[in-house]
Amino acid sequence: MKNLLKFILCLLPFSTVLNAKPVTLTKDSYGNVYIANATTNNKIVAGDTVYLQGDYKSIKISNLQGTAASPIVFTNLGHVKIGGYPSYSFALQGSYWKVLGNGDPAYTYGITLDPRPAYIQGISISATSSNWEVAWCEFTKGGAGILCNPSTGGKMYDVWIHDNWVHNFDNAPLTAKTAEAFYLGTTTAAQYDAPFQFVNCIVENNLIEDVWGDGIQCGNGNFIVRNNVIRRWGLAAKIDYTAFASQRSAIEVGSFATVQIHNNRMVGGYGDAMNIFGIGNMEIANNYVDSIDLHLITAQDIIYINSRNAGLPALVLNVHDNTFKGLAGRSLIYNGTPATNTTGSTFTQNVIPLNAKINLNSKDVWKPYASSALNTPK
Repeated sequence: MKNLLKFILCLLPFSTVLNAKPVTLTKDSYGNVYIANATTNNKIVAGDTVYLQGDYKSIKISNLQGTAASPIVFTNLGHVKIGGYPSYSFALQGSYWKVLGNGDPAYTYGITLDPRPAYIQGISISATSSNWEVAWCEFTKGGAGILCNPSTGGKMYDVWIHDNWVHNFDNAPLTAKTAEAFYLGTTTAAQYDAPFQFVNCIVENNLIEDVWGDGIQCGNGNFIVRNNVIRRWGLAAKIDYTAFASQRSAIEVGSFATVQIHNNRMVGGYGDAMNIFGIGNMEIANNYVDSIDLHLITAQDIIYINSRNAGLPALVLNVHDNTFKGLAGRSLIYNGTPATNTTGSTFTQNVIPLNAKINLNSKDVWKPYASSALNTPK
């Protein structure tokens, strides 16, 4: 056994063996943790595992500097709850780090982000953060589960958000501007080829249910959104259909985003299944959409498409093998993209309700599902 341990240690980078260590965080008397610079005095360095225990009112750590071979990992001992500070809950900045709530096999989601009484985000990620991962965490009662929308800084490479549970974001004031499970990429300072964009951000295998606004919002960069279950979004519309008027889609693609949308289930929402404002080539495939009720919002559609970005990579959609059932709204698909901003999109082998309204661009091609009667657009 000793020889085996020596062999494993020899395989690791020398600096990691020398410096990596288990870390516990010291709370102040109010339950807060604040570290302005993680590298000072080697507080947290590449390869460290930070063990979270018990309840925290807030955690804020900047300048995390892991490496690809030796990321910094935050994980739980027992069940951990974070939240209650008015400005932030769990705020991180840096590169090559992970927040993993699977540290105790007794808990599927071992880290819970609950910001009450504040109406703020669960995990907030600042500018110049890259190569990070969040998984097996629970988010509840907030304004955003994960918020990462910098308008400065560099590219954010290889982000992975997976296997989280976001639920009961139903405590928003109706005057609030946002209520999203995941808010990824800025919309207010967006620009094509901005330095502060996502490069290969994957959002997968998350369960999102009972949120007042959007499920997943992507802006600035390229994304893959796949294998997520999104239930009962846009719930604010049930109380005030003017609330969150532009923030109640299951999946929203911002003006400078290119998103591949695969194998998601979107059921029981009160806003668009998909809002597409993006650019470039996108595939929307094998998604299941059911029981969306927009009868209170007559100007919204199940899928709304409108790329307004003249002179940028033209929007080209390949929408195929999706299933749509039990819908109430203006149109199943409405493509308002100006002809100058697209070379045309294709809609192939989609199962749709009989006589569903389809409003396509003049360059688009509709190919019905040959083996089903439920394929005739009105």
